[in-house]
Amino acid sequence: MVKHGDTVSGLAVKYKVAQAQIKSWNKLKDINKIYVGQKFEGYIK
Repeated sequence: MVKHGDTVSGLAVKYKVAQAQIKSWNKLKDINKIYVGQKFEGYIK
């Protein structure tokens, strides 16, 4: 779940995945527009 201050780039680094993967997995149109409380799908090894 997105928390205040989270960014797609920060989440990508934290979970060691590409920003493009997060964008694709979650069908984001704009990675700069995420919202507190938004739930993300992720496929973390």
